[in-house]
Amino acid sequence: MEGFEFSVGRVVEFLELKPILAARLGLDASSILTEDDYWGRSDSSAFAGVSIEYVNGGFPTFVNVYSDAEFYGEALGELAVGLSVDLGSPILIGDYISGIDVASGRFIVVRPDGKFEFAYEAEGGEVVLFDPPRINDVG
Repeated sequence: MEGFEFSVGRVVEFLELKPILAARLGLDASSILTEDDYWGRSDSSAFAGVSIEYVNGGFPTFVNVYSDAEFYGEALGELAVGLSVDLGSPILIGDYISGIDVASGRFIVVRPDGKFEFAYEAEGGEVVLFDPPRINDVG
């Protein structure tokens, strides 16, 4: 069992997310369960369990997914791009490309147009966008 999380730039209900997430994970929509149903399942078929929390701020829908499939690194990035397009909203995921060992509080924002930005978590949980430092040519 693996887990991953992302936030959506608008309010998304479970019933809206369910078929979109199923398609992106290569599952039948009936295999996308609530978190409680996921942990209570009795068979070993491919499933995913979803818990959703709603928060105030720029990314009001926080989604935690427990899945039999592994999603990290580039696979998580590709999933975020697809979800962003399907939901028509920015998706916030952990920064998996920064090259640092621990990326807590660092994020990537994927937009439906394919662009992305970096962000970090400020005091109080607010997400702040920033441009990464650039290396200047000196020569």
